[in-house]
Amino acid sequence: MPFGQQKATKETSFCVPAIDVVGVAKCGTSAAYELLSLHHEILAASKRKELCMTRLDGGVWEWIEWLEPRVHQDTSSLLVNGCADGPHTTHQEILFRLYERPSAKVFVVRGLPDLLWSAYNYWCDPLREADCSGPCWSILGEHPRSPESYEELLRRSQELGVESFRNAPPPSVMQSYFTNMFARVEALSPIALVVYAKEMLETDPTTVWKRIAAKIEEVYGRRLTPHTELQRFTEVLVNTNDHKGVKTETPISAMVEGTYEISGMRPMLEASRRFIMQNWAECHFWANRTGYDYPCAAS
Repeated sequence: MPFGQQKATKETSFCVPAIDVVGVAKCGTSAAYELLSLHHEILAASKRKELCMTRLDGGVWEWIEWLEPRVHQDTSSLLVNGCADGPHTTHQEILFRLYERPSAKVFVVRGLPDLLWSAYNYWCDPLREADCSGPCWSILGEHPRSPESYEELLRRSQELGVESFRNAPPPSVMQSYFTNMFARVEALSPIALVVYAKEMLETDPTTVWKRIAAKIEEVYGRRLTPHTELQRFTEVLVNTNDHKGVKTETPISAMVEGTYEISGMRPMLEASRRFIMQNWAECHFWANRTGYDYPCAAS
């Protein structure tokens, strides 16, 4: 959608992303972004996967300048932005789409035990660990990780009532882990929102794509041609396990889900998994909303 903006004597035209990938980190937002950008009628809005105006010093104007120049001329393609940040999505909608059609939003969720264990292994804690800067990726040999340590951190968070370590939240946070962000995004426009579970993309990418394509048609009145790259999402994972970065891929056949080199290729303790599931009160809501059969605790 072309949009003109005047800044002093400088004028520019650009297209606002038509599709936004939204969700909590380590839920498969990188895979969702790749799924969309691989379709030949959809272009990446920027060389950055996560082009977030709320994270740029120059704010809105710098965000506009980061948009890929070639997309300004190609008004036939839809643009996708992978900024999974809720505040950015709100800012973008208010600034550029007030009284117009909202962007289609793809909200991705994941089983909470797997999300938290993945995030604990993936990132370091800048408040509690040395040599934790930049993207804050955990470093093998610098940041100790183990299933037993994570279990202790979860119990400590329970006792304190606050997070004792990054990605080891207390039960009060686990209860509605996705709800706050989802509520803010849904409030922008409920009809423009499609939700799926990360686990579904790895087992049934055709159903995931049909949902997204149907939502794009509903919002923009545009029927996309069939996606020709769906099979790859049953064969590789993006930005996962020990291969970090949005451009990295790991063959599913070469990995065991839930194991990481930094924690000795050992999975989360079953005690930790049960504890998280018992406190994940919104589990049934997401199972119903996504259609994925999460093993929710009894109500």
